[in-house]
Amino acid sequence: MFASSGSYTTTVASNTTFRVTWMDEDGQGLVNVGDTFRVTGDGKPLPSGEQFTLYLYMTNMTLVAAANWWT
Repeated sequence: MFASSGSYTTTVASNTTFRVTWMDEDGQGLVNVGDTFRVTGDGKPLPSGEQFTLYLYMTNMTLVAAANWWT
């Protein structure tokens, strides 16, 4: 579950805590084209030289999108 727009929620993967922030660009309270997600370390930098993937699922576990990046 994501926090409301502009707020973050934390999640843990591989012993690393992440902050995930959703920005609801159109203010509808729904994830739409143009909305953004930001993933950061929880008060500290993410490990360098690592690959990460964020998966976005609907409540019925249908995959909506995936984004990969390296630090």
